[in-house]
Amino acid sequence: TLSGDNDYDGDTTVEQGTVIVANNHALGTASVIMKNGTILEWGGNHTLENDFELSGSVNFNAFNKVGKLTGVISGNGSLISAGFLGSSLE
Repeated sequence: TLSGDNDYDGDTTVEQGTVIVANNHALGTASVIMKNGTILEWGGNHTLENDFELSGSVNFNAFNKVGKLTGVISGNGSLISAGFLGSSLE
């Protein structure tokens, strides 16, 4: 679980497993690269401003929380979303 207000400005790569975000700025300020089979899970009602690059099948799970993405989603992967309540992709 990433719960801190992170001002890291380099790209973040999630190679495997699940990352739980519990802060709007948990993933820093740059792009997040999600590899095949990885999961991004919301630990509360949060808005993520990061751009996401998907490589393979990636899961975004909010489990009945308000999850919002305002960055660009790109890459050659696919996005599977689950459990979003009041979610939006802008």
